[in-house]
Amino acid sequence: MSIGYTASYLILPNTKLRELGATSEELELLCESILVESQETSHTSRNEYALRVKIFILLHFTNEYLATAPAIAEFFAGRQLDEALFDSWWQLLPVEDDAVMPSYGQKYKVLNVPRGRVSATGSEVVEDWLARVVEFP
Repeated sequence: MSIGYTASYLILPNTKLRELGATSEELELLCESILVESQETSHTSRNEYALRVKIFILLHFTNEYLATAPAIAEFFAGRQLDEALFDSWWQLLPVEDDAVMPSYGQKYKVLNVPRGRVSATGSEVVEDWLARVVEFP
């Protein structure tokens, strides 16, 4: 019996892709950070899931932009959509944990950090949020 769960992966462009993205508004679309959530089961290895996510992102980019962004079509032209292509331009980071910010009206209780340890942000909006939402000891 396998147990199902949701895994999260962060897709980030590497330096080479960010430099290329700076040359074209269309190619800049390939430089966005993407969070992928994947339904997984315990009977498949992390490497297999990572490979699946890599192939999915390449399919997503080509499906989303090939017809509308000539620079992206040129970028993918003649290239195999495989792990080597992904690894040449992006990195995949498994997200091991998450943190949920409090919703409107909820309080966030900080147990061991006094307010004085949080530097002034210079933002009236953030300072108001700290005063209303965060309960310091």
